[in-house]
Amino acid sequence: RTTRRDRRAYETIVSFDEPKQAPARGYDLVLSGRLRELSSGKVISCHLVSGGPPECVVAVILDQVRIDRPDTQETLAEWSS
Repeated sequence: RTTRRDRRAYETIVSFDEPKQAPARGYDLVLSGRLRELSSGKVISCHLVSGGPPECVVAVILDQVRIDRPDTQETLAEWSS
């Protein structure tokens, strides 16, 4: 998000006319785009943190980010480049 969105986070507020219960399966975060190389030439870079799981960065160019309700296929928010 640092280059294409000028360091802005993805955020949204959705208001409903009637109270709606969250779907039992939660919401789907749909990401569409391409992997790209980091300066190291790798697409994924990981390092170990003292005894914990590895911390990894995956370099991508996102073309679209969406939040969907899986039960109704309704798109609640969408961002495109």
